[in-house]
Amino acid sequence: MFPGRTMLRSTKNNRPTTAVLPKDVGRKLRAFVAGRNDGPVFVANGHRVSTRHVQRRLAGWFSKANIAGKSAHSLRHSFATRIYGETGDLQLTQAALGHASVNSTVIYAKLDRARLRAVVGA
Repeated sequence: MFPGRTMLRSTKNNRPTTAVLPKDVGRKLRAFVAGRNDGPVFVANGHRVSTRHVQRRLAGWFSKANIAGKSAHSLRHSFATRIYGETGDLQLTQAALGHASVNSTVIYAKLDRARLRAVVGA
């Protein structure tokens, strides 16, 4: 693991991949795993923390903060929308999300009317 990336051995469809992440997050993650090189990142009572458990915890935190209508997936969607909005680059957004097909990424490509007008000189 390096400060700006980490290797994920098991992801969706069992594809190993390298994830790019902010350097400060990489440093914190390295400290969190404290030298472990194998097994799950998040454990509780010696067992892997399930996806469903993480979803429930996030839902609880959103509720406590009076944030309605948000979920773990909505955080991913916000991340993708921000990356695409800042770059306008669909392939970069695809890579950031780890999508195998750009077709899965197209939903984040929303037309920016102001940008369109500027480009065509309207």
